[in-house]
Amino acid sequence: MENEQLSEVVDLLESSSAVEESYFAIFADLHHESSYVRANKQGLERMAAKLLLAASRSQDIIENKESFINLGLQEEWDDGDIFLDYVEVIDKKENVFYNVEHEETFQDQLIKVGCLAIIVFLFVSMIVGVGSIIGWLF
Repeated sequence: MENEQLSEVVDLLESSSAVEESYFAIFADLHHESSYVRANKQGLERMAAKLLLAASRSQDIIENKESFINLGLQEEWDDGDIFLDYVEVIDKKENVFYNVEHEETFQDQLIKVGCLAIIVFLFVSMIVGVGSIIGWLF
């Protein structure tokens, strides 16, 4: 689409959805392994308008040797655990996977120690139980 067409669509989307009725949120699970969008129609339209506006400005950003477009989404209709602050514009298709290291917390260590303690307890109980059964038989 041409920039003029994108601007028309952006104007149409922004004029058709009231900010007061809009809701858009991105949530993540506890360890950020998966995420989801929770939104109503107006919130989706406003987010689509923001992304289409970024698309219409992307060529100008590349030509000016800049790489980021600020989305400005800290508005009252944008809520959730994850906020989209900007779009990084690139001029080629790129498959980059960022490896995010998970920092081990005290709770993670506690779960490991608890599971190990349960396994040791079950093993000792099994040895004692087998010893008792052998003692009853002989």
